[in-house]
Amino acid sequence: MENLPAKDFKYIIDKRAYFHRHSISQLKISRHLENIRGATELWELKFHWRTEYRAVCIIRENKIVMLDMFKGSGSAGRGVTKYIPKCLQRAEDWNKRCL
Repeated sequence: MENLPAKDFKYIIDKRAYFHRHSISQLKISRHLENIRGATELWELKFHWRTEYRAVCIIRENKIVMLDMFKGSGSAGRGVTKYIPKCLQRAEDWNKRCL
């Protein structure tokens, strides 16, 4: 995230605050949070803006845990598929440390 333009960085910080004010159910309804096809435990958190930022997440104990963040197309495109193996490993590591 150190390479982000200042306005994008501020937007992401503000959007994370917005996400914290809402329940997971509300984020699913708003289409900010969608399950990634083919990876049942992974979720895509969408930072809708003129530049699409997305995060690959898991949901644990009613909290969203961001595993990776990227700029580009999501689960409807090919962009997210290259992050799935790394994020599955990170989810497994997180489970070992935190559950």
